Amino acid sequence: MKKIIQIIFPYRFYLHIFQLERYDISRVLPWIFSHFWQRTNQNKKPLVITTKIRQIQWISLVWFIVLASIHYAIGIILILQPYFLIILSIWSLKPYELWNRARTIRITRDKILSLQHTKTIGIAGSYGKTSVKDILYHLLREDFRVLKTPLSYNTIFGIAQVVDLELDDSYDYFLCELGEFQNGDIIEMCEMVNPSFGIMTGINNQHLERFVVIENTISTIFELFDYLNNKNVKTVANFTNTYITDEVARRTISNKIISYSDKGGKTWASNIKFSDLGTSFTLRTPDGVTEIQTPLLGSAHVNNILGAITLALELGVALETITTRVKTLPHVPHRFAQTHLSNGYLLIDNSYSSNTDSFREAITILGGLDRKNKILVTPGMVELGSISNEIHKKLGQQAGEVCTKVILVGVSERTKSLEQGIGPDNCIYMSEIKDLWQTISELGYEAGDTVILLENDLPDNY
Repeated sequence: MKKIIQIIFPYRFYLHIFQLERYDISRVLPWIFSHFWQRTNQNKKPLVITTKIRQIQWISLVWFIVLASIHYAIGIILILQPYFLIILSIWSLKPYELWNRARTIRITRDKILSLQHTKTIGIAGSYGKTSVKDILYHLLREDFRVLKTPLSYNTIFGIAQVVDLELDDSYDYFLCELGEFQNGDIIEMCEMVNPSFGIMTGINNQHLERFVVIENTISTIFELFDYLNNKNVKTVANFTNTYITDEVARRTISNKIISYSDKGGKTWASNIKFSDLGTSFTLRTPDGVTEIQTPLLGSAHVNNILGAITLALELGVALETITTRVKTLPHVPHRFAQTHLSNGYLLIDNSYSSNTDSFREAITILGGLDRKNKILVTPGMVELGSISNEIHKKLGQQAGEVCTKVILVGVSERTKSLEQGIGPDNCIYMSEIKDLWQTISELGYEAGDTVILLENDLPDNY
């Protein structure tokens, strides 16, 4: 009966899709029209009953009563296509949300400005924000009292909730991840949390579908720099990223940047090596050289570690102390986290999110590991706009040169483009990630000689 109701009245299903798309009507409507008869999904990221969801539900009920009372035919249409109710409810909430957003920013800013002792560290970038935040927290927490935004809380309301419930003047530092989906997002959050220090982790074409052109992404990430520069504070920045270095050169602001991952900067790395146990590298600073061993895997994590080390050094943490703490860094969940499974396989989980840099890194890591069979599992990447097919084809070519087999999840333009690059003989399709172990068992590879890397796991709206 429940399934029949869901098919006839798929309100909850559509509500879930709207939540996954951050209630962006312009993104949800094309999805609905291209999945018009779909009524179920894999529920990989379940619907979360938030305050906003409850508001939409109550307003939807009011709209249904009002419109259905006009004519019964309207009521039937709203039952069969309830996304109309959700759209009306979202529009109805807009005035309140604008007022509540401004109020939340003001209250949060007032509280942070009232804290005489606590300093905020803002972390911005297309990728690496959560990893750098977690690594920096690990490096600082024994010398200072530190609070960080949990998981990937990087929006106005997520940050405000942490400040309201947890932050007080007993903390030395508040590590705050700053997310971006459009121009002005980061400067708005900077004005709310008033950072005294900042790290730009990197810029790439992630969310390019939303930003349209890469220049919009660059200017948005550099809003953190602009804010700190107005306070006469230098920003820590990743100089392996050409978008950052080109923008720094264009603006002629190198004297206002503390760089990492370049030989003229505060920190850089050489002799990077991967193994089943993690990564080793030589840490180089103007003050000396030291050998580093970390359980974290990959060059991307080396850059993340360097960014965190650079700011930790600026805050007065001794290099010897940092070296010891890097050895005990916990795995960042779903970001190149490796697990030796009881059945003999080595599993590397990079399923949290993906971008072109992460994808290339995944292939490089597979190529550097001493295992005979190297399996890449991926549904591809999203929000790349018009360059999506070209990028997937190029990455497919790279993967085809390294991987024994590539398992493509779902049939889409993304996976078809990957297949073009990989070649049909070197890849197979599976419909859902839950089919992984059955698919791998059918390959017949020896478990002890096999590494499996999960690159991205898309939510149901993709």
